[in-house]
Amino acid sequence: MKINAVLKTIIYLILFWIIINFRAFAQYGVSINTTGTPADSSAMLDVSSDSMGLLIPRMTEAQKNAIVNPATGLLIYQTNNAIGFWYYNTSIPAWVQAIGLQGPTGATGTTGITGTMGQIGTTGATGDTGNTGTTGLIGATGATGLTGAIGLTGTTGATGSSGGPVGPTGPNWTITSDNFNANGTLSIVTSIPSTITSTNAAWLVGGNSLAATGIFGTTTNQHIDIYSNNVVKGRISNLGEWTWGDTSTAVAGDMTSTVANALFPWALNGYTSISANAGAVYGYANGTGASAIYCVQGEYDGDQASGAAVRGIAKYAPAIGVHGQEVTYTGWAGYFDGDVYVSGGLAISDSIIKKNIKKLNGSLDKLMSISGYEYDFNTEKYENYSLNPRHQYGVIAQEVEKVFPELVVEKTINSTNSSRASISNHESMKIKTVNYNGLIPITIEAIKEQQKLIDIFYAKNIGQQKMIDSLQSAIKQQKIIIDQGQAENGNQNTAISGIKAENDTLKTKLLQMQQQLDSILQMLKK
Repeated sequence: MKINAVLKTIIYLILFWIIINFRAFAQYGVSINTTGTPADSSAMLDVSSDSMGLLIPRMTEAQKNAIVNPATGLLIYQTNNAIGFWYYNTSIPAWVQAIGLQGPTGATGTTGITGTMGQIGTTGATGDTGNTGTTGLIGATGATGLTGAIGLTGTTGATGSSGGPVGPTGPNWTITSDNFNANGTLSIVTSIPSTITSTNAAWLVGGNSLAATGIFGTTTNQHIDIYSNNVVKGRISNLGEWTWGDTSTAVAGDMTSTVANALFPWALNGYTSISANAGAVYGYANGTGASAIYCVQGEYDGDQASGAAVRGIAKYAPAIGVHGQEVTYTGWAGYFDGDVYVSGGLAISDSIIKKNIKKLNGSLDKLMSISGYEYDFNTEKYENYSLNPRHQYGVIAQEVEKVFPELVVEKTINSTNSSRASISNHESMKIKTVNYNGLIPITIEAIKEQQKLIDIFYAKNIGQQKMIDSLQSAIKQQKIIIDQGQAENGNQNTAISGIKAENDTLKTKLLQMQQQLDSILQMLKK
């Protein structure tokens, strides 16, 4: 029995040695996690986490392009220019940005503003003078003139028939002079001598010297036409209207009308050479009421895009083309219903005219309380006002007023009256207006304040970037270690293959030994 126990011990030791050395070898990848889960069999590196991500090496475009012989699929994150993930494709060969599928095409943006009009070309040469037009119709017959003065006494009549005595010879005289006096009366001097002066007077070409107000015109319900070169050039109508240029085109309501033609294209021209407190054209009105009252009004009813109802030109610098004044700042110095085109725009901002100058503070916080909106004007409700029908972008005056009350002013706007023939009363209403230009300096300071915050965050990011660079360096060192481990694993795989072959041989020998042991045990039992 002692031998039997010894043999059993030997057999168990042999079997234990075989079990330890005859083990299965499997090839696994590297697994990084907090759960101890092995790597997936298809992955060389298996990283899993529900609270952290995988940080790919980050570098600039120049650093990326400096990588020597990048492998296919090499992945980096570019930090400047086209920021994002990039991988290398050796079939191109080039770096390719890892961009997702292209999104749908965005909506078409709004049409940009019309560009400025080009300069007006030079005036072309004057064309040939046209043929003289046909003579106009003969005007109506003028009123009958005043009765002329009594004629001179005729010569003595023939001697009467015989029967009566021969009468005495009549007086014999001649006119020695006949001239108009300075007041327009006519004096006739005869050889008698005698002077006869008319009771009526005429308007003299050289002018009259009158002791009282003279009368020029008609005493009947007739016009007065003024001729030049035997053609009517002007008319004073029986209503008192003065028309010059064309007597048939007087506009109702005009006291004075001047009508242009091809030869004289400017209907009315005012000119002055006075150097102070003067003007070429002056209009003054002081009427009151609800209807529109204008000192000067121009209306253009043609078909030319460059036509203008009112035009001002300053030919000498510095000068002003059009000057509007309203110095109480309660009305409007200029009021326009519609778009306004300017080729340049300036606002006075010289420090010499300013006082109480203070630097703006807290602009960013104040701007954050104002919102930008898109909207449309209620043209249906306020159809009598020329509100812009286009879609609008802007701010709400009531919001701006809460933080910048000086930029909001209540003003009166008026309904549209597009023609002088319109006699309807004007409507008006008070609304809040916003000085959008005043928001510019506030926005400038807000941007500066925002930039300071950006600089602070940027400085923090620099520190974080240094930490990241340090971690990346550590990752590179770890990668070197992993690469070395993989190389060692390759050597181990070769060794394992040899061990497996040896195990197969041992297994065969073990079976043989098992058979021999079985035989020995059988013999011992006997």
